[in-house]
Amino acid sequence: MTATQVSRLSCHKAFHSDIAQEALRQHAGGEMAKIPLIKKATVTQAMFGGLSVHFNCPKCQIVLTIKAEEVGSPDTCPECNQRFVVAQSVLENYEAAERAKADAKQREQVRLAEEQAAQERQRKDELEAERALNEQKLREEEQRIAAEQARIASQGQATASQNRSDPLTQLAEDQYEAEPLPAKGDYSGLTDMAGWLDLFGWSAFENLIHVL
Repeated sequence: MTATQVSRLSCHKAFHSDIAQEALRQHAGGEMAKIPLIKKATVTQAMFGGLSVHFNCPKCQIVLTIKAEEVGSPDTCPECNQRFVVAQSVLENYEAAERAKADAKQREQVRLAEEQAAQERQRKDELEAERALNEQKLREEEQRIAAEQARIASQGQATASQNRSDPLTQLAEDQYEAEPLPAKGDYSGLTDMAGWLDLFGWSAFENLIHVL
């Protein structure tokens, strides 16, 4: 039941309560039937506990205050001696309004709790998605590095194979193994100077002379 429905139901009950109270007053007859019934009043929390009811005197309009326990009983204005009775519906309406406020507060707390839980779930999902994305990026980077390493290794093997298949490179390697460079100061191995020049060229010869 919503707060509006509670308020309407309470007003309906208060209306019937006033009717019943008025009927009792009329049934009592005499002076009781002539006492004004006050239906418009304000209820507040008293300073030292309990409830206080504030209203205007039906005759002199001075503001009067009574305790909640005195509602429904005849009373007298201290200013003009006017007799009056505060209707029970005053307290009933106040209690209904307080219950509606409490229900509305409870519903608001539930709504805030559900909203907070939804935000936490959304944040958790976002963190999970971010973690999965980072893991995917890491796997892709590892795969890229592995592919690059494999490409470099394959390229190195192809270069080595090409060098081995080059006749001039193979001839130079064979010649180097057959006739290693002489030790420093030893020129006995350079008998075939023309062959060295043909094989390695003048630049290699100049470097050799510089070493020697």
